[in-house]
Amino acid sequence: MKEKWKELEGNREIYLISDQGNIRTKTRPGARGTIVQGHSLTTHENSSGYLRAGIHLKGEPKGKSYFVHRLVAEKFVPNYDNKPFINHKDGNKHNNSAKNLEWCTRSENEKHAWKTGLKSDIATKGEAHGMHKLTAADVSYIRKNHVRNGGSMKTGDFAEQFHVKPQTITDAVSKRTWKCLKDEECEV
Repeated sequence: MKEKWKELEGNREIYLISDQGNIRTKTRPGARGTIVQGHSLTTHENSSGYLRAGIHLKGEPKGKSYFVHRLVAEKFVPNYDNKPFINHKDGNKHNNSAKNLEWCTRSENEKHAWKTGLKSDIATKGEAHGMHKLTAADVSYIRKNHVRNGGSMKTGDFAEQFHVKPQTITDAVSKRTWKCLKDEECEV
């Protein structure tokens, strides 16, 4: 099947986006009768794994980075129910084909992420969590030695020792965080 292209109006140039997620500029007249050849735009992956492209659309004072899947969906995927989010049906954030995109609600997008394994309870616990400040061994040690549990050290002492805020220690001791540790032993 042949790739289909639609225009995105820019300030100084016309961009073309395809139903396959490719973006390029249109060949256009330049200064003094020259011709400026169109070229493909480079996409960049953001920290969440989505592809973005730098474009200078009409009416914007300067260029901006746009999600490729959003540009494709806005041009090629009907949004009859006026849903605000876009879902990659196969879970592949690099597959920006119009056939792979669908409009959805936040709830539908979240459910799809859990169903396809893009989100997982296991991947967000303990040391696997990207924002962890303590290790499982640290938490076990803190719980065993915290003053509320008959230990000898106070919350502030642990906070200073482990270079975290006192609330981080309180949350670990009260098991608001690190619920995955059983019997005060480290199970990594």
